[in-house]
Amino acid sequence: SADDAHDLGVTSMEFSPVLEKSAVETCYNLATCGNDGYLRAWKLISGRQNRLTIKNETFAHDGNAMCVSFNVKGDLVSTAGGDKKVKLWSYPDFTNLRVFSGFDRYVTCCCFTRDGAAVLGASRLALKAWRIVEARETDSDSEEMENSA
Repeated sequence: SADDAHDLGVTSMEFSPVLEKSAVETCYNLATCGNDGYLRAWKLISGRQNRLTIKNETFAHDGNAMCVSFNVKGDLVSTAGGDKKVKLWSYPDFTNLRVFSGFDRYVTCCCFTRDGAAVLGASRLALKAWRIVEARETDSDSEEMENSA
């Protein structure tokens, strides 16, 4: 339930850019992650009766999952975690598509570029970016972009 969304607390949440509207209600998709290491998909229905339900969940990161971010199409999410990795997931089924590593410390945040062509992750001292050619293809279709910082 929403009262116990994540053991030890929610660390990040973001609404999908995709929503469904009807004459009487609006359905929003939400992704959350927490200190329990889980990534969860939620459905929020706003209308005559408001309902928030879990659609799916997966164990995303050893330690804690610190950040979640949707791409512009709403069909991918990225997560960042205490295991020093950024992960790419399909949404809402949470198939793990890619694991990006190379950080020396835990990764505190992640995001997509506005055009969805790259995913970025940041730790205390490093910012890394990877191009995403086609998210559902093999890992050889991504490459780390040069750090400019």
